[in-house]
Amino acid sequence: MASLKWKPTPRAAMISAVVVIVLAIAGLVGFPAYLRVEKRLNAKNDIELTKTQIRNAQLQITLAQQNAVLGMINAKATEEQQLVLNKMLTPLSIQYFTTQALKAFAASGSHSVVYIPADGNGVSLNPTAITNTIGKP
Repeated sequence: MASLKWKPTPRAAMISAVVVIVLAIAGLVGFPAYLRVEKRLNAKNDIELTKTQIRNAQLQITLAQQNAVLGMINAKATEEQQLVLNKMLTPLSIQYFTTQALKAFAASGSHSVVYIPADGNGVSLNPTAITNTIGKP
């Protein structure tokens, strides 16, 4: 197979040089237009970015408002629970629970419980427990 070799003629070389020069001039003439288009596109991108940032800020505000509402609901529920407990825990019921806890404490075997009477019944509302580790770890 014979290989074809192209040999440029002086006229072809001149045409090529003219084409390169024309393209260079066209590029220089078109470059400011390219810069204008690029600036316009950059401005559009900046506008879209700003819109996205505004939407994100609005979503964060909405989320913060919803969290505040949830916090208020939780605070109200805690308040209602506390009111129920306050109604249930009368001084007599607290004394009963204290006595039950002291009985369980005394039954453990490694502690001594000392009652300090504060009322006529001999049961303290604020008992003092003294722990002894008599022979038990």
